[in-house]
Amino acid sequence: MPRFLKQYWPLLLIVTLSASLRFFALFHYGDFWFDEMFSFTYSQKPWLDSFRMWVWETNPPFHMFVLKLFFYITTPSELTARLPSLIASVATIAFIYLIGTKLFTRRVGILASLLLTLSPQHILFSITARTYAILILLSLLSGYYFIKIFVLENEADKKDKTLFVLLHIMLLYSHLTSASIIMSEFIILIASNKKKIKLWMTLLFMSVLPWLIWAIPALSFKLNFHTYKQAWFFNSAIDFDNYAKTLQMSLLGFFRQSFYILPLILFYLLLFISTVYKTIKRQSNQSLLLAITSLAIFPFLLAVSFSTLDPKFYIICLPWALLVIAYILSDNLPTWTYPIFLLIFLPGLQLFFTILPVSNWSAINKYLVTNIPQHHKTVLVYNSFVNKNEVDYYLHLSIPTINYTPHKIDNWDHFLITENYFRIRETKEKIDAWAQSNGIYNFDDIFLMQTPDNTYESVDILTVLKEKGYRLTTTSAVMPIINTPTIFHLVK
Repeated sequence: MPRFLKQYWPLLLIVTLSASLRFFALFHYGDFWFDEMFSFTYSQKPWLDSFRMWVWETNPPFHMFVLKLFFYITTPSELTARLPSLIASVATIAFIYLIGTKLFTRRVGILASLLLTLSPQHILFSITARTYAILILLSLLSGYYFIKIFVLENEADKKDKTLFVLLHIMLLYSHLTSASIIMSEFIILIASNKKKIKLWMTLLFMSVLPWLIWAIPALSFKLNFHTYKQAWFFNSAIDFDNYAKTLQMSLLGFFRQSFYILPLILFYLLLFISTVYKTIKRQSNQSLLLAITSLAIFPFLLAVSFSTLDPKFYIICLPWALLVIAYILSDNLPTWTYPIFLLIFLPGLQLFFTILPVSNWSAINKYLVTNIPQHHKTVLVYNSFVNKNEVDYYLHLSIPTINYTPHKIDNWDHFLITENYFRIRETKEKIDAWAQSNGIYNFDDIFLMQTPDNTYESVDILTVLKEKGYRLTTTSAVMPIINTPTIFHLVK
């Protein structure tokens, strides 16, 4: 035991710090937001229904499968739904220490694991009941076995190849962005080791074949021009500020201004050029540097090329990006400077904790219960149908609730799963027709929870109600959940 402590005491301290930060954030995270509610709801359906819904769903089902199994040993709740992500995140920090030490030096392992420990973006995904923490872990492990088999000079054994296949199966079943990791591997082999492409394709075929069981039926009706034109994630704003913010969120944390990242990126670029020069001069680690750089950069570039700049579409490369940063820092700077690069995370980390809880449906419930008038014919109307599961789960009201839907719904689960990511742009005439068919105008009091216009939707029910003679009675209140809807109280 003393020998173990002597060898791994930095790892034990780092894991303790990372777990402490994440548990603190977990207990302050608040209620479910939409994506989490989605995972929570559809991981608890009966098995046959789950299989059907997992085919309807755009994302592969590995996380919901894990969650479903986890709920057999725990009581479903916000806390237990988020625990698998937290466990995966702490495991990632332990593995990045071990992998950094194995591929480079102990110093690189310590620095990379500390950078990941303090990353606000990683902490956020660590406490979110979605696939991303598991995806990051699988990206790190699958990338390591790729490097071990195809980049390092040692001969890989059967166990390594088996783990490569199993990890890639889980990776493919976790998120569609895993394709960017596979493309990165192909680029690395083309550039450095063409002789092993045949082996890689054989192992990849063994990985992809089981994935096709889900992919063929699930993607056959989703990969089309309509999805590309209407899905919100293909319609994010493309501008310099957006690129800077998306980089800053991962490498520094949550800042309201985007210019903090620019000098840091330029500095890292200079260090990287210096490391490349030294590597060529030393004639060592060239293939390894190419491999980790490709795994760090290519997924982000692919996200940029598809205009999908939401962090969840490139977070898969985060551990490799931090490994590259740790390596170039250790290759160019003395050890005493490292705390500086850890301290730069602290302002973003502090700001991150100030935004918690990210979702507080309890406050919405309290607001409505307090303000609903007695003996009036009252209804709660909301314009974002994606919130229906949250409304049903968190709001305990004595009045009916009606949500806007763009067309008649025969199967609610099928509609929500297959259309939740489509943009909605509705005319006043269509909203008026919906209101009439749902008897909205029969109510004397209407509480309207309206999400503001954004990339995702534009359904302005407030204007239609005003044109029908309803008037605002009190000051509107912005609600403390993601997308910050406003609640308006209107009367005839």
